Amino acid sequence: MNLQFAKEYMIERMENLGYKKGDYYIKYKHLVMQSGELKEIDGSNQFYMLTEEVQDVSIMSEMGSFDLSDNNLNEQRYEHQGTILIFNYSPHTTHLRLLQIIPKNS
Repeated sequence: MNLQFAKEYMIERMENLGYKKGDYYIKYKHLVMQSGELKEIDGSNQFYMLTEEVQDVSIMSEMGSFDLSDNNLNEQRYEHQGTILIFNYSPHTTHLRLLQIIPKNS
């Protein structure tokens, strides 16, 4: 996963949902999370796309989970929506890069 692929994927995904280019905003988010920090994001009516793999971070939403250290997950979800919980269980500060896709009100 990289930023270019994530952008191309989200453009196609939005088209599949019936949105034309220009019917939504794409914002780049760079979160800096301290060790042990839990962040809750209200992702209602928008999408968040993880643009790279990140270690020692757990992301949970109504779309599924992303946690590279959880061997019980049979699928890692890069796309998230709804209430999004992000937990940095690394002993270090972690950088998390996401695309935020916000449909325009019509």
